[in-house]
Amino acid sequence: MTVVFVILFLLAAAGAVGTGSWALQLRKQLAAAEQQLRARVIPPPPRQAMVEPRPERVLPPPPEALPELAAPSALPNVADSEPDSTVDGARLGRLVVRAGATRGESNRQDGLARRQAAATTLLSRFDPPVLLSAVAAGLPSRDHSQLGAVQACKSLHGQLSERATSLALDAAWKDAEARSGSAVADDELRRLLRAAVVEVGRSLTLAARGRNLEPENVATGLTFMLSRLGDVPRRRHLVVGVGSGALLRVSGDGKMPAEYEEAAEPLANLPENPDQLSWRTVESGPGDVLVLCTGTTAAFLKREKEKGGPVIDWHGGSPDLVRFFWYLNQQDTSREDHAAVALWELPPPAASR
Repeated sequence: MTVVFVILFLLAAAGAVGTGSWALQLRKQLAAAEQQLRARVIPPPPRQAMVEPRPERVLPPPPEALPELAAPSALPNVADSEPDSTVDGARLGRLVVRAGATRGESNRQDGLARRQAAATTLLSRFDPPVLLSAVAAGLPSRDHSQLGAVQACKSLHGQLSERATSLALDAAWKDAEARSGSAVADDELRRLLRAAVVEVGRSLTLAARGRNLEPENVATGLTFMLSRLGDVPRRRHLVVGVGSGALLRVSGDGKMPAEYEEAAEPLANLPENPDQLSWRTVESGPGDVLVLCTGTTAAFLKREKEKGGPVIDWHGGSPDLVRFFWYLNQQDTSREDHAAVALWELPPPAASR
């Protein structure tokens, strides 16, 4: 509106200095235009649509105080230190897997590294594919055994993933099962398993020398299990170990029998004693719970089972990762590290009617 008045003022001024009838006619036209502008009704701006106010967010109540899972008081001041704890898991058809490794209270308070490790991975070159579960326990008397435990699990995965190794081992395993009791078949399977752990030992030696250490400084025990995948009525497992390690079967009747336990040579280790290898096959079915664990963890779980500790709940169903971590962090009189891989065999779905 201000711009219109300025224009009108300038035009009127121009008419005032002009002569003749054309100037008068122009002033009349401008006056008429001004009256039309004043008479025009300018509609109000459209009203904006009403925006409904957002409902006030209701915050959930604060969670209950969590139990003290782990409270380290010092960090390890060593090279190649691993995290205080690790946890992993998956569901593979009717097989639920949980894996974890935790630092013991002694190491947490003294600022020492966790010396045990747990790992799981798939090996797809087997037919059918298999789940590799592994736990390793570095010898407490060796300064860098935490490096050896982790390196052993990684190297084992790499070795069993090689095409030639996996195909030969798969065939020998099937042959040993088909010809149960055959010394020839068992010897061939043992030869291939020993070759695999020898390569793991060599990787430990290289890792030690790369850090100007003697191989015995990274000495570790190693226990692993191959589990055939697929929703089968009965699942076959191959358990192998050097040093102390165990495979426990959790049952609902208050017992925890050892399906495999190699404690005759608890200090046998890699890379020093690959010939101390032992193996056996195990079968599981719906409702079974198998726990592959280090020697210290096996002793801890047995004590928990005897006194009705939380591990007895494992037969009731597989826990989530956080709860599995909580189980491994229960108070333990030995104050040692824990490492375990647990497998839950789920029952088949009910047949549709």
